[in-house]
Amino acid sequence: MSIHDRLQAAADRAVPGHWEGDLISGSANTHIATLVERKSRYTVLGKIRGKDTNSVISGILREVGKLPDTLWESITWDRGDEIADHKRLKSKKILMFVSLTHRAHGKEERTKLQIAY
Repeated sequence: MSIHDRLQAAADRAVPGHWEGDLISGSANTHIATLVERKSRYTVLGKIRGKDTNSVISGILREVGKLPDTLWESITWDRGDEIADHKRLKSKKILMFVSLTHRAHGKEERTKLQIAY
């Protein structure tokens, strides 16, 4: 779904459970998924085997399984091929919202910069 359809609770950070995510690709074909909870700014980093959609969605599902289901309502992600298989997240009842541009999401992008440096 488009970011414009995102739930109001996610947009205004009213309740926990709404996340921003992105993929960091490093040297030697290494990848980390970053997930930042919008209200608390709690950050989850998950090592991802590759940047293909199966690897990314499997990695996200692995990280989702480490926290209570009540903390996972939605994820907003920049558009990209790595989330093409996002419908697999429905098994955990997680809504996926996708930005229509590659424009970065505020807090999640700052978190990526802090990780990189």
